[in-house]
Amino acid sequence: MFEIPETYWKLIVVQPDAEINAIADNLSENLVNWIALALLITAGVIYFMLTFLAFKPLKETTDKISEAENLINNKQYNKLSEVKFAEGRNEIGLVNGSINDLLGRIQSNEGKLANINQQLEIKVEERTAELQETLKELKNSQLQLIRSEKMATLGQMVAGVAHEVNTPLSYVQNNLEIIGQLTEQYEELIELVQGLKSVKTDAAADGKIDKLLADIIRASDEIQEDDLSAELKELIKDSLFGVEQITEMVLNLRNFARLDESKVKTIDVRECIEASLKIAGNSIRHQEIVTDFAPTPEVKCSPSQINQVLVNLLNNAAQAMGEKPDGKIEVRTRADDHNVYIDVIDNGKGMSPEVLNQIFEPFFTTKGAGEGTGLGMAISQQIMEQHNGDIKVVSTEGVGTTFTLILPINNNLTEQNLVA
Repeated sequence: MFEIPETYWKLIVVQPDAEINAIADNLSENLVNWIALALLITAGVIYFMLTFLAFKPLKETTDKISEAENLINNKQYNKLSEVKFAEGRNEIGLVNGSINDLLGRIQSNEGKLANINQQLEIKVEERTAELQETLKELKNSQLQLIRSEKMATLGQMVAGVAHEVNTPLSYVQNNLEIIGQLTEQYEELIELVQGLKSVKTDAAADGKIDKLLADIIRASDEIQEDDLSAELKELIKDSLFGVEQITEMVLNLRNFARLDESKVKTIDVRECIEASLKIAGNSIRHQEIVTDFAPTPEVKCSPSQINQVLVNLLNNAAQAMGEKPDGKIEVRTRADDHNVYIDVIDNGKGMSPEVLNQIFEPFFTTKGAGEGTGLGMAISQQIMEQHNGDIKVVSTEGVGTTFTLILPINNNLTEQNLVA
């Protein structure tokens, strides 16, 4: 129904609903088809644009970044110039340009760093060679210091050793003189017997034979009365004992002064202590010596070097007591599951805290000029450290000092670990 303008009339058009619905359906179907086609074309255009304008450049950029990353991880900076990112005016091209600049700077900087590293490696090699030479010289110096200190200690003990050797040597000499005098009686007896043999076949010499027999009996009785055989045996026994003492002293000195080797052995520390007490015998002869050897397992060490440390401690203990009338040195051994301990204890003047803090410093000494090198304790500490052990000290001024040597029981010590 339509109104006719400028009239009061109305036009009414009547048509069946089926035709109108058919027209509407046709228009609707056509409209859907056209919209679907438009959407398909739009999707194709968008896919094309994304593929060729975004996805492909992004994939190329991603691949190039992975390639550059691999080169950087493998430190092949000189090959970064082969990796080129496609530049352009769009956002991806601008980003690629920035990445190209960054890779160029990386390559330039790494090239400079490579040159610097090469120069540093050359300098490090030169410096290492210098340090190795210095270390070699230092080890040689340490070796010479240890040998010098050992010889200095030996020099201090020369008088004592001479005394220790002279005492048995003197009574060996006296015994030999007495033996020489006593053998005169045997010589007289032998002479008489030989005289008897010479006149035995002479029939006119009956009187001489009787006289020789009487003299032989007399000489034999004198020998028996003087118990000459027993006395000679005792003198010979004493002389042999004296020679053994001298031999032992010489052997101890040889072991102590051994400079050409640092033989590593598994021993009982008691052997080292007893040898050291004999070596230092003259230095400690005015002090009371007390030993307390608790059972200890054997340890691996260089006996000559441990002797050097012990002799040094014994000499120091004796010097710390001076002329003290009740001076006493105690040497004890003990052990636990891991270590063997040797304590050297004296009741001397002790040390102040200041001296105690410097006791192991090289060239530090409280002795007068010319009386000590100041290397004894420093070298002793070094020897113990080379044995994978330690040396401890506790001292009270006016009371005394205790040094403790610590040696590990399960020690993988080799001669290469020792300086001398």
